[in-house]
Amino acid sequence: MKWTDLTHALSPTPWAVVGAAATRLYMPERATRDLDTLIHAASGSQVHAQLNAAGFIRVGDLSIGGATWRSPGGDDIDVIESGEAWVSAALLEAQANIALGKLEVGD
Repeated sequence: MKWTDLTHALSPTPWAVVGAAATRLYMPERATRDLDTLIHAASGSQVHAQLNAAGFIRVGDLSIGGATWRSPGGDDIDVIESGEAWVSAALLEAQANIALGKLEVGD
């Protein structure tokens, strides 16, 4: 599956791909309709502004914290926001793994 490239929209905010798309390195890819991402809750306002500026439209809230956004190309992106103690360390580790993920992106 091809996904919206979030690199420019979310930079320099630390973020990570999670959920079904993130597991593609470890098992056969699952069919999924949205790209799940994780950010630290403290970055929420900044990320909302960045997504708005990049042409994304907020669709609605997630029950687990965060929101679903629709990309200009029509892809749904779940931006999960968490303030749990482990999130900062996980996002730092994920930044080193971005090149390994090779998430196939479209236009």
